[in-house]
Amino acid sequence: MSIQIILQFLVVLVAIFLGVRLGGIGIGYVGGAGVIVLGLCFGIAPGNVPWDVILIIASVIAAISAMQLAGGLDYLVQIAERILRSNPKQINYLAPCVTYALTLFAGTGHTAFSMIPVIVEVAKEQHIRPCVPLPSLWSLPRSLLRPPRFPPL
Repeated sequence: MSIQIILQFLVVLVAIFLGVRLGGIGIGYVGGAGVIVLGLCFGIAPGNVPWDVILIIASVIAAISAMQLAGGLDYLVQIAERILRSNPKQINYLAPCVTYALTLFAGTGHTAFSMIPVIVEVAKEQHIRPCVPLPSLWSLPRSLLRPPRFPPL
């Protein structure tokens, strides 16, 4: 390994560390500063801007923001809460399924965060530790959204 690669790696680590310390929008600013340092000091040419990815992310954020502003996200959470409260003993099985449905209808997995207080409250009312149904929230939606793996021929 050459000294230049080690220095580039250190620039990336410092940028990550400073970004985490600043938090919020500071992460983006420090990331941009790191790219500028890598480009100007080390002569690394930046790649093409992934406009497709940026526009997809922006459209999902705009759609979920409009849905939240119109009250659609609150409505979906109310429906999910009714389902969980009607079958509280089955929360370990229903919480991941309801969260998956919410993720599917909303279009983003970040809507699952709005389900956490509901699941914790229903679990505590049934004297179930919240640490039991919560971890399954993250495994089921990801496993169902993942494309199937076919065995090699």
